[in-house]
Amino acid sequence: MRQFTFDKKIKLIIEDNALNKIYNYNPIDYNYENGGILLGRLKENSNTYIVTDVSTTNSKDKKGKNYFIRNKKVAQIILNKYWKESEGKTNYLGEWHTHNEKYPNPSFIDKKLIRQMKNNKNDEYVYVFMIILGLNKELYVCTINEQNKIQKLEEE
Repeated sequence: MRQFTFDKKIKLIIEDNALNKIYNYNPIDYNYENGGILLGRLKENSNTYIVTDVSTTNSKDKKGKNYFIRNKKVAQIILNKYWKESEGKTNYLGEWHTHNEKYPNPSFIDKKLIRQMKNNKNDEYVYVFMIILGLNKELYVCTINEQNKIQKLEEE
C-alpha cells in the first residue's frame, strides 16, 4: 500500500492489489505505453480516496511509444461491472499509464487528459487522479485542483 496527500487534507491510498497490477507493466519491458482506469471509493465522512483495483491494457486500447489511449467502451463495461458487483460502492477515480523514464512527469497530453477527466466526470467525487508509472516503480501521482492546475501528490 502507498499513500499520497496534497494540501494536507486530501489523501489517496493505493492498495496492494492495484499497485501490483500497475507494477506488472514495467515500462522498460515494452516499446509502448500501457494503462487503464483507477477503480475505488471515497472513504465515508473523509477526504480519503482509496484505489482498490485498476483495469489493465486490452486489445482495443491504442498505444505507442509515447501514448496510451484507453478504449472508452471497454472501460465503461469494466466500470459498470465493478459498480454492480460492489452495489454502487466502487467508482471511477481516474487513469493510470506508463512512461519509459525513471522519474515520470505528465506530458502536455496527460495534462490535457486530466483536465478533460475533471470536466467530464459526472459522479459524486470531487477529485480525479492520474498515476504515471516510471522505471523502478517510480510513481507520479496527481490531481487537478480547484484552480484547474495540476497538483502533484506527495507520498507519506
